[in-house]
Amino acid sequence: MAIINEPSSSYCVSPAYIFLLPTYAVMWITGRDLAASKQTPSFKLGKIPEFTAWLTLATILAFLISNASFYWLSGYFKQLSWIDYAVRVADYLPTYVGSSLVYGLAGLLAICLFQPLLSRDAKARTDMDED
Repeated sequence: MAIINEPSSSYCVSPAYIFLLPTYAVMWITGRDLAASKQTPSFKLGKIPEFTAWLTLATILAFLISNASFYWLSGYFKQLSWIDYAVRVADYLPTYVGSSLVYGLAGLLAICLFQPLLSRDAKARTDMDED
């Protein structure tokens, strides 16, 4: 197996890089808040539409922060109008959001499926410790 030693591109490194902090913060805060709401006793699979809506909104916001800041600050798009930018983004935003939803919902479903087993196991260990 050959290892290719090509230099990495610095194309993405621009003044917009600092906007990755709020981009990741949007996703982290949304995940933290959704995780907290999942811990409530009323959590059911019926909450998946609500989770999907929040994940979709957070992903779109994170995408817009990172992508628009790159467009605005990188210096690569001086000739491109905001309208042209929006048209280009419309081509790949659905795929970006869709892949985030697939991973997010797969994780949520895994939690829904395995959490009862883990809770039962934890309760069994607690019961054994009390004996």
